[in-house]
Amino acid sequence: MNVTRYCLLWLVSIGLSSGQTPIAVNVCELFADPSAWNNKLVSLEGSLTAGGGESEPALSGKYCSVHIEVKGLSFRNVIELTEPGSRFAVHRVSFEWDRDSRKAYRIAINSIDRHTEHVELTVIGVFETREPLDNLVRNGVRLGFGHLNESPAQILAKTVTGIAVRKNQ
Repeated sequence: MNVTRYCLLWLVSIGLSSGQTPIAVNVCELFADPSAWNNKLVSLEGSLTAGGGESEPALSGKYCSVHIEVKGLSFRNVIELTEPGSRFAVHRVSFEWDRDSRKAYRIAINSIDRHTEHVELTVIGVFETREPLDNLVRNGVRLGFGHLNESPAQILAKTVTGIAVRKNQ
């Protein structure tokens, strides 16, 4: 890694560790202009999709009118929750997912009946997508996030609050 890139990553990590306040946003606002939110610390309230199979639960944008389509390929309206130190992270951050909130999150998603219940929560973390958005597809193949690269974005989770199990309507 060259020195300039290293210094930029270091400056980004300092900003996130120095008490930067997250911006409250909803899933639909993120999908409306993902590039504008890329690498921003956000506070995002939402419902998790059920996941299932090999896919993890993700923040749902199923009620959003905006759908991300790149080079003729549509992406699911979900945002993956990702460990900050994951090899799939686009940006380097100086924080880890708070251990207690990570545990509470895992307990909640593992205890629900995925057919009749869902989890609502607020996640604070860094929003990520690929830039430019055209980089989400290469040679007709999705290069998004999560299971089968079908999500157009992810959040590097710093903490999760307000975890509640709700009955599906």
